[in-house]
Amino acid sequence: MATGAAPASPGGRRLVGRVALLGAVVFLAVPASALASQRFASPNGAGTACSSAHPCRITTAINNAGAGDEVILAPGNYGSPASRIATSLSNGSANLNIHGVAGRPRPQIFSSGDFPLSVYGSGDIVRHIAIDGSGSANSGSLNVIGNGDLAEDFVAYASAQRGCQANHTATLRDGVCRSSSGAGVLCSTVLAPTPGVTLRNMTILSSNGRAIDVESATSRPVTVTAINTIARGGGGASDLYVLSGENANATLNVSHDNFATESTEVQASTSGQATIADDGTSQSASPLLASPAAGDVHELFGSPTINAGRTSPANGAFDVYGNPRTVGTATDIGAAEFNPSNAFSFGKVTLHRHKRTATLAVKVPGRGTLVAFAKGIKRTQKTVAARGSVKLPVIPKGKLAKRLKKNGKASVTVKVTYTPTDGNPRTEHKKITLEAAKSKRH
Repeated sequence: MATGAAPASPGGRRLVGRVALLGAVVFLAVPASALASQRFASPNGAGTACSSAHPCRITTAINNAGAGDEVILAPGNYGSPASRIATSLSNGSANLNIHGVAGRPRPQIFSSGDFPLSVYGSGDIVRHIAIDGSGSANSGSLNVIGNGDLAEDFVAYASAQRGCQANHTATLRDGVCRSSSGAGVLCSTVLAPTPGVTLRNMTILSSNGRAIDVESATSRPVTVTAINTIARGGGGASDLYVLSGENANATLNVSHDNFATESTEVQASTSGQATIADDGTSQSASPLLASPAAGDVHELFGSPTINAGRTSPANGAFDVYGNPRTVGTATDIGAAEFNPSNAFSFGKVTLHRHKRTATLAVKVPGRGTLVAFAKGIKRTQKTVAARGSVKLPVIPKGKLAKRLKKNGKASVTVKVTYTPTDGNPRTEHKKITLEAAKSKRH
């Protein structure tokens, strides 16, 4: 546990007292809808019907949605890096459900708006969406700030903003919040009360700022809990930062997380406390990710985050790439689950007639363990160090060996199980006919 005052970390700006822009922009008026309905948007949508047959623009679908509406975004690019959507996507209706199409690529939103995507009703859901924001406002690419709001299976990137903002009792789960210039995630009571935000199985990155930034202000305390989360800041900024401002406590609870640095600060002449409470289950070794600077947060073999998280139904069913949320002995830390391929194929069968045995070639995608077994053959196990072809001996025993000796041939169905390191096993069957060398006649 860390409490007390410490110098502010570089790469982030103190927010206490800076309310004007947030308060003025985020709470846009949204027309209410008498009955909940489905609203469809597509990259080339037009009009106001927002039906499956006649989808509308994304701005119309989201900003004009009413309480309980479901907004379905077709796959594709909404805007482009060169021609971004300038209008903020913002809605304060309750129980909205904004999502991409399950089983299809995430819809990609390119925005230059102050609030690329913001929901601030209660019980809202944002799922299976990618956001790339370039606006310069004091906000995030994804803003989830209502009571009971949930954002999951998402990727939010900001080049000049924060990756994400969360308030009230919102939950961010199985997603990526990434920024090139600000905090990966900001939870600040400057904008709204924040009694209990949850960050679960998140990968939160900033190349020039704090990863997780928790700040209290306006006499409103803030509590954030991070579980199974990778938090890595940059540019000399702390991975975790907690500021107590204006006589309000600020608390960040961490459990089964991955981070290396932390700092706390108490605003001068105030009586609040800034606390980072670690239950002792977190780790500091650098995670091994495919290409985090480019947004690829797949884990690589040997990452300390593999099987190091807390397994719980609250983690969700799938990771950010659609893999099962738990592969191996436990849930991984971060948005991605290490899920090595367990697909393998059979190669050539070589008969050794004089020995009455055979060799079965098996092609595997990577390191792991191969086991061959069946009734009537000796069990064989081999450790695989790399991708390639592995030869497994097929050696008969007992009744199968006697039948082979008597008849000169005998068939057996061999079960082969391949278990990739830190992955799930897979079993395939291969029928092999063993042959014995013919006896010479004198």
